[in-house]
Amino acid sequence: MKKLHTAIAAAGLAIMGMGSAFAALTPGSGAGYFGGAWYDSNQGSVVGPYPTYYACNQALQAAINNATNNFGWTVTSVSPCHYNPPFAPVQKHEYYELAVVSDGPGDSGNVAGALLDEASKLRETYRIDAYDKALKAFIEIVDPNGEEEASDKPVTR
Repeated sequence: MKKLHTAIAAAGLAIMGMGSAFAALTPGSGAGYFGGAWYDSNQGSVVGPYPTYYACNQALQAAINNATNNFGWTVTSVSPCHYNPPFAPVQKHEYYELAVVSDGPGDSGNVAGALLDEASKLRETYRIDAYDKALKAFIEIVDPNGEEEASDKPVTR
């Protein structure tokens, strides 16, 4: 009977551990995908945090469409969605901005959309989503001070 109780308890703990592996982003940590666009009106659109690149990219394209079609602003630069890890001020993350050269608001929205579509194609070509997923899993087992937590699984780098 004791072996059965131990086995059930171990299975329960294993199931609880699996649930935390698929948990949502930690609120307040700053984790998630962010993107942005800047306009000739000295205004900008920043979207995020989103749990996936594709949700962020969709929101960014909607923000650009709103700014160009409803406000008549011309996009001057765009920053494709990128993953911002939790506690980013103490960790390195990538950020880049692309210039948008166009003839006006409508054209700038199309150019920005083409740049974002190309960034999406690169993500698919180089399997960046798989990398991001592995990076998130790694970040979850390392605390903000850079000290690895004790774990049954070996950490590979």
